[in-house]
Amino acid sequence: MGQLLEAKRFMSKPEADIAASFLHSHDIHAVVFADNEGNMAPHLTLVTAARLLVPEEDLETAKRLLAEMAEDAIPPSHDDSTPAIDGGVNADARRAYYACIVGFVFLPVVANLYSLWLLVTRVLPQSADLSRTAKWQTLAATLLNLLMLAGVAYLVMRN
Repeated sequence: MGQLLEAKRFMSKPEADIAASFLHSHDIHAVVFADNEGNMAPHLTLVTAARLLVPEEDLETAKRLLAEMAEDAIPPSHDDSTPAIDGGVNADARRAYYACIVGFVFLPVVANLYSLWLLVTRVLPQSADLSRTAKWQTLAATLLNLLMLAGVAYLVMRN
């Protein structure tokens, strides 16, 4: 077995486990890597994602099978309001939005900086490919992040 490479990212560990089971049924060894503190903190997957890893020699076959599985699972839609389950730019926009909310409520600054990093490095360079929902999430995350950081800057400057 060769080096393990990422076949796809998922927003939750159960989704990644289902995909791994699907690949196992096609005789492809798959491993789910989810940094969620041993399932003690499943909410961390919203920020870090669950990664599905497969051997290097099975990577292309696994990606093809996962794409076929996603096509069969999602009914055709006539609008772009349904976010793609592709681990791509739409998932990054959703992750930035969730990290912003977590930062706004629980972990100010840390999660907001992570959210801004996602927006600047992954989402905004590919903004033409965003679904309508992902565009709203990107806008909301940007505004909330800037509001939070302006509030923190005000508190720092006041002291």
